[in-house]
This record gives sequence, C-alpha cells and structure tokens, in this order.
Amino acid sequence: MNSLKSLKPYSVFHYFEEICSIPHTSHHEKQLSDYCVRFTQERSLSCIQDNMGNLIIFAPASPGYEQKEAVILQGHLDMVGVKTENCDLNLEKDGLRLLIDVCEEVGLLGASAMDFSQCKGRRLINIDSEEEGILTVGCAGGRRAACRIPVKRNTQTGLLCHIRFSGLLGGHSGLEIHKKRGNAIELLGRFLLFLKKETDYSLVSMSGGIKENAIPKSSQASILISEEHLSRAKQAAETFLSYIKTEYGAADPEIHLELTESAKTTESAITEASLLSVLTALTFIPCGVQAMSADIPDTVETSLNPGIMELTEKELTLRISIRSSVSSSKETLAEKISLLVKTLGGHTEFQGDYPAWPYAKESPLRDCCVNVFEELYGKAPLLQTIHAGLECGILSSKIPGLDCISFGPNQLDVHTPDEKLHIPSVERVWKYLKAVLKAL
Repeated sequence: MNSLKSLKPYSVFHYFEEICSIPHTSHHEKQLSDYCVRFTQERSLSCIQDNMGNLIIFAPASPGYEQKEAVILQGHLDMVGVKTENCDLNLEKDGLRLLIDVCEEVGLLGASAMDFSQCKGRRLINIDSEEEGILTVGCAGGRRAACRIPVKRNTQTGLLCHIRFSGLLGGHSGLEIHKKRGNAIELLGRFLLFLKKETDYSLVSMSGGIKENAIPKSSQASILISEEHLSRAKQAAETFLSYIKTEYGAADPEIHLELTESAKTTESAITEASLLSVLTALTFIPCGVQAMSADIPDTVETSLNPGIMELTEKELTLRISIRSSVSSSKETLAEKISLLVKTLGGHTEFQGDYPAWPYAKESPLRDCCVNVFEELYGKAPLLQTIHAGLECGILSSKIPGLDCISFGPNQLDVHTPDEKLHIPSVERVWKYLKAVLKAL
C-alpha cells in the first residue's frame, strides 16, 4: 500500500489504491461493498446495503446548500477480471498490483435489482466514462445469451494436433467493436471450416475467450488427423494466416495462428454430424458490428460479440453479448440467434437484459456540465452516445424524470490486462466534478 502516495489528488488515489487492494471481480464484490459500509460508519453517514451488495450512501448537503435539489453520484463496484496467461493472481481472491508509468462488469445486474425508492435526487452523474473532454449523453441497451448445441462423440484414432490463435488485441466489446479487430472465436471457426475443405480431420476439443463483454484475444482447438495429411494441414494454417493478415492489416497486426502436432493417440472426438453443427453455428452466428446509427454519425447501433466458447463432452456452449440502441433491433438479433441454435437442435438462454439510455433533447444537467466545462477548459466538450452499457438506462427506467450524464478521466485498453488510467487526467476531472457539483 501507499505506492500511489505521491500522486495528486492524494485523496482520490489513496482510496483508489485501497479499492484496488480488495478483490471485486463481477459476482465477488462483497468485500468491497462491506468496505464501503465501514467507510460510511466511520463518518456517521447513513447507508443502505442490499443482499446483492448494492449500496446507497446518503451524504448531507454542504452548509448553505441544504435547500438545493439533491445530486446522485453513481458508479459500479465490480471490475472485469481479465489477466495475462502468465499472471499468478487469483482475481477472485487477490487484489491488484498497481504500476505507475508516468508516461501514461456483468450485465448491470446490480442496477437492475436495486431499489431506488429512497433516492430523492433527479439529477445523476455517472462516473464511468473513459475519455476526458467527452460528456456521454446516451448508451446502448444489451442482453446476454448462452447458446447450447448438443454434440455426439465416438472413439477415433489419429495424430493429435493443437491449433491456437493468439496475439489479438481484444478489447471492450462495445467501445471497441467498431475498430475491426479480430475475434479469436470467430477466427477459429473460420479456420476449422477452411481446414475441412483442405483435408479431413476430427474435432476433439475447442475453447476461447473469458468474458462475454470482452472481444476474445485467444482461442484453441485439438484435432485428430492422419499422418499423411499433416503437411496439408500445416500449409492450410499458413495460407489462412496470410489471408487474415491481409484482412485485418493495421487493425490487428499481431494475429498469430499455430498448428503443432504431438503423438498418435486415441481420443473421444465429435462425430461428423456434430462437427457440421459446430461449424454451422460458428459460421452463421453474427459477429461484430451489425448496423450503424442512421441518426448519429459514426456511431454503432447494433452489434454482437461471441465472448466465450467451450466444447464439452456433450455440447458446444457460446456466450454472447448483444448490444443495440434500438430495442427492436436487439430483439431481432436475439431471435435470429435463438432460431439458428434451435435449428441445430440446441437452445438459448437469455439474461442480463438492460435498456438503452436514449439521448434527451432537453437536459438542464447537460447544459450545466457543458457550461462548467467551457469555463474550466476554455473550449466546448464533445457530446456523444456510446455503444456500451451504462447504468443510466436502467436508472432512468426506475427513477421517473431522471436527468443523467456520464464523464470520467482518460483510460486505455479497458477490460483487458493492459488497462491504464491517465494520472494527470484524474486530477483535472476531479476538479471538474467538484465544479459541476458547486454549480448545481
């Protein structure tokens, strides 16, 4: 602890470091929630904590402002628990190791379940945006899908080969879905289809990705192949990788495909009919941007991200994040997936549905934030809607007449092990937040 003590503002980074020392991946936020309760008790503040660990903390008005309308400050407790392959941390039990380089969550379930009946405020500042100078004024809605397709197996013999995609950039499946980065699950499906045209093989195992809302950076599979077809398979891998390098170019330049062989063995592999079902699912389930907004230039309207894949003994499971700022488009995409999976003899389970936060034509809170920004920065902020989920959509549906806005300091590579927070930006945004509160 105290590795950030030299950073300003000290009060912000002091608590940031304490929070980072407490495990708080999604579904494991209880320790951090209890920490916040102790924080309120030590300061004689009132607090409500529900059985999911959600918190509402009530702070009194500053002297002289007792008759002013209340303001809600909102953030989320959990973090996306991703790490590098060689990291020895257990993110469900261990805190984070923070590194200072001066050169530089799941389905909103808590907000959906939270009771806001005791909140008097009708002005809400969400502190969950990732680029200083941008005021977020709308967001997409979302839904998660778990697609399960049955497979059958039999015992087969051949040379065991391992296929692995690595080196992809990955990233946030909403904020970076438009950057044309590769999805390791989709690429593996495409390669297996390509390989099937070049030579015969049997599929033993397959997996990829770690979070529905993170673009998968790696995937892997094991196949059985005859020894005389090994050179053909390796040539297919080289050819396919050259295609992908050309296709993704500078958007994802370090994509790597490796096919290695081990020993001849006997394994439980899926049947030809099951392989056809698996390849059909991986080929026809959409991936990436599906539609751009007709109303807001350069803004993604609808997308889909296959984030987790696993082939078990009896089924293929695909876990998917669907996003759209248009509710009917979200429904259509969900129905398309469900129908495809049903055609293949499987079923789809949906969860974590949350509404979009539509842009408000009139917003006194937004007007205030713009005015304060211009006073502090000497220029106008950029107003934008984002293709990601913010609690503002859920909270607007639960609190009548809620006026929302979202902003935050500069962050890079969110939802990846390379996530960074820009230190000088934190101080500027902290001062901006205090100025907004004073103006309100």
